[in-house]
Amino acid sequence: MKEKKDCKIIQDLLPNHIEHLTNEDTNKYIEEHIAECEKCRKMFDNMKKELKVNNADREKREVKYIKKFSNKMKILKLILAFILIIFIVFIGTKFVIIKSMQRKIMKYKDITNFHTQITTYRGDSIEFGNIYHKDGKHLTHIKSSNEKDIREMINTSNGNTYITSKNDKIAVLNGFTLGVSDKVYNYLETESIKEFIINLFRSHISTVKCNDKKCYKIDNFKSPDVLYPEQGICVYIDKETGLLVRVEQGEQIGSNIFTTVKDYTYEFNKVTDDDLKEPDINEYTVQ
Repeated sequence: MKEKKDCKIIQDLLPNHIEHLTNEDTNKYIEEHIAECEKCRKMFDNMKKELKVNNADREKREVKYIKKFSNKMKILKLILAFILIIFIVFIGTKFVIIKSMQRKIMKYKDITNFHTQITTYRGDSIEFGNIYHKDGKHLTHIKSSNEKDIREMINTSNGNTYITSKNDKIAVLNGFTLGVSDKVYNYLETESIKEFIINLFRSHISTVKCNDKKCYKIDNFKSPDVLYPEQGICVYIDKETGLLVRVEQGEQIGSNIFTTVKDYTYEFNKVTDDDLKEPDINEYTVQ
């Protein structure tokens, strides 16, 4: 009876003994028993063989799983690397182009004598604008026409405005000056690094020809002074100079949305005092 009880205890301990989970005293007790008990010895040998087979099979499965997992990770890494390369090329290319254009236009930043001509096409009307700068003074001459009327306005840096329409010639003295910058307009200038980065992500750049100039066409790069940015904007920048060549922008008047096109041309160091000369006040009605 005692032997059967001992065999039962030994048989319960054999799995832990094979896995080396029993202490020295227990190991001695088990080894002494299986040395004398053929039944427990056979069970011990069978357990070891079965465990060896199971371990080998488990190792094969683990190796197979590790290889499969490793292959998946390699593919995933390749995909991520490809996406990262595309992202770097995509953003990096735009960064290089915009920074290059900003550097080129900087050579004009200290010029105080320049003339900007802006031709604006809006619906059925056309507007010719000429802005003359010389040593801190400026004169803006705008002439617009449509099917019904021709209107002309001259605004000076001292706030005098001369307006000519079909029936009237009016002068407003010491009134307002149009928002004219004393420097060459740098459209790609932003107010913060955050704004610049946002523009990098949302803008799209392509190479085109505009007004006989090789240009970068830049969509959705929104300068701080852009009106109606939600309507979309597209600019053309001269590759050689960084100067603005054209602006195409959606505008809204009432419920109507249409595209306004502005073409820019420049002259440097050619403005004279005659270009800044005000009209004869005697030809106007002063208000």
